[in-house]
Amino acid sequence: MNRTRRGCRVARKRVLRAVDHELALEERFLLDEHLATCSACADEYRRALRLEEAFAHMPSPPSESLDIDRALDAIHGTLSAGADERGSVAPRSNDARVRVAPGRRRRTALAVSVSAAALLAVYVALAGGGGEPRPVRPDAPAPSPQWVDSESVAPGKSDADAEREAQLRETARVERELRTHLVAAFGDVALPLTDADVDAALERFDALTVSIKRWPLARIAAPLLRDPDAGLASRAARFLGRRGDRLSVSQLEAVLDRGAVANAAIRALGDLGRDATVALATALHAPGLQGAALRVLARVGGASAAATVADDLARWGANDGVVDDHLDALAAMGEPAVASLLTLASRPEVDRGRVLACLERVDGAAEECARLFSSGRFGDPELEFEVCARLQPTALLPWIEERASEHRYRASALACLERWDGSTPIRALLELDALGWVPGEDVIASLRVLAERDAARFAEYARDLLAARDERGAEHYLAALVAMDVGAAAAALVPLALSPVLPNDSRQWAALAVGDLGSVDETRLLLRGSTLLGADDHRLFAACLVTIQRRLGDDGTLEALERFSPRHVRRVRDALLVATNDDRAEARFAGDAVELFRVMRALDGAFLSRNPNLAQSSL
Repeated sequence: MNRTRRGCRVARKRVLRAVDHELALEERFLLDEHLATCSACADEYRRALRLEEAFAHMPSPPSESLDIDRALDAIHGTLSAGADERGSVAPRSNDARVRVAPGRRRRTALAVSVSAAALLAVYVALAGGGGEPRPVRPDAPAPSPQWVDSESVAPGKSDADAEREAQLRETARVERELRTHLVAAFGDVALPLTDADVDAALERFDALTVSIKRWPLARIAAPLLRDPDAGLASRAARFLGRRGDRLSVSQLEAVLDRGAVANAAIRALGDLGRDATVALATALHAPGLQGAALRVLARVGGASAAATVADDLARWGANDGVVDDHLDALAAMGEPAVASLLTLASRPEVDRGRVLACLERVDGAAEECARLFSSGRFGDPELEFEVCARLQPTALLPWIEERASEHRYRASALACLERWDGSTPIRALLELDALGWVPGEDVIASLRVLAERDAARFAEYARDLLAARDERGAEHYLAALVAMDVGAAAAALVPLALSPVLPNDSRQWAALAVGDLGSVDETRLLLRGSTLLGADDHRLFAACLVTIQRRLGDDGTLEALERFSPRHVRRVRDALLVATNDDRAEARFAGDAVELFRVMRALDGAFLSRNPNLAQSSL
């Protein structure tokens, strides 16, 4: 026989003794633990309690008209036949009938749990038709047989019986003391109790209960939840929340329908943590308890609590007030709520925008979404791209780039990147271009969109590349900036033109591109940087002067050349200008190779005049 069946067999034997008030305290606790996990034995125990209560409420029959042995024999035969129909051992034949002691017959009757109709028939047989049995409410709470005073020990009882009854009396004394100390510890605190109130009350309680500390006070406090005094019941609930265990969950759930105690029971369930999630789900559907249940579920947290709240939200649809309360609870749960929010956003009866706005408030949502999407758990690309655009998880960039390489998802993936902030999408788009996963014209089009939204990020990305001394990446970026052909990207060209990370030819190209794409502001940045260039950079300086002359005119050129003598300044300016038909009345840009060569030659003489020992640069 396996362990589960053996446990049930032992438990059902203890059920009979529990109903008869014959269990030792340790055995009672073992039975409670089994009943909390075995619904079949728990049902058997409840049926036995109802039958016992029914026997207790029967009027005493007239003793002078009873044949006790014959009546009990008849009852035993009826009950045995009913048990046989459910697969029990067949009754013995009349020839071999065994006479069973009345107490044993009573236990057998309890074990087979007869129906209410059979119970009435039993009573009629015993009473000979005299008297009416008191009706028994099936939903009436059964009093715990363990925590009540026993009757005085009858003469002739065994030592074991006397010991059990003495133990029951001691347990009842502890219960009375527990009630007194709960009132004393919590009595000066107004209900409903806050967490701070409960902590302070429990400190006082511990100081009062030193003498009974060895007793399982949480088990003894459980019956107090049904005490007529709602204040005492509420205090017992908060006590069980902090000092109880899994068994306390079902006991607290059972009083959620008791209005005066329900809020304290919900708070206590929250104290018990995730073991109480199912019980709190029940409270979500109870009138007047939804708000408190949501707050407690948010505090309990965990994936199960999040799924419970999300499922309840879905049934409310577009009810604004209810939806907001549920979303607030989910946002407070953090990462464990992410999967439930994503599932909720995919449901048609829910406003996706509101759910995703809630997702943005969840701490750690970006990282959790990256994990879920990478695992392929969700199969809704539209939702996934929308989440990526809102949360912008960098961990999902490889996932987005992979989707961009697929023609059917390319437009959505690029549109997602275009909504990102910072320089991250620039890097992603350049990677797609370098890998050849996306056509170059699509990459340039997306870069233009990014520049329109925030041009400053382009200069930031240029500085990042140069700080990392990424020459290859910087050259690729320069080519993309020139291909974009938008003024918003010109600010990124200036640091590229002035940085020694790039080769000289690339730097000259960047300086000339500032003149093509940039404005006065970018040109002034180029001017300030060009004043630091020496004779070794005369080619780059020439390209800078061409841009400066074009955008800032003679004033800018004179400022850039103020370190040279007037004669050499005049020669450089002449090289920058080309005569026109109206005798140089106008100047036009001389940016072709020939004019750039002329400027470089003029600069050679200017640098040589400042340092006669400097050898003329080879051209």
